[in-house]
Amino acid sequence: MNILSTPQEVEVWVIIPAIRSRIAKNLSISGLKYREIAKFLDITIPAVSQYINDKRAKKIKFSKEVEEIIKTSSEKIMQGESTIRYELQKILSKIKEKKETCVACGTYSNTKKDCDICY
Repeated sequence: MNILSTPQEVEVWVIIPAIRSRIAKNLSISGLKYREIAKFLDITIPAVSQYINDKRAKKIKFSKEVEEIIKTSSEKIMQGESTIRYELQKILSKIKEKKETCVACGTYSNTKKDCDICY
């Protein structure tokens, strides 16, 4: 992957795919078929396959708190209590609040360790 130049690019190209990957895996573990997962996540069936088989999305580490939110969001999406759009925003807000964007940004951009662009 080329070096990304802004935190927003890191969010779009690294963080959001990582979240989708985790949600797709959670839904798959719950027994949903790829077609159902694709519909819930508003993505293609091949994208679901790539997420589940670790062929799409970078491996990034989230805090336990964020991982729990992703798990809860997966359940809400599967039960029809929420949508991917709403849950993705909620997860991204928590990631920003906990400054976890900085870890991915530091890895995939030219950002210096003492960067405070976002905060």
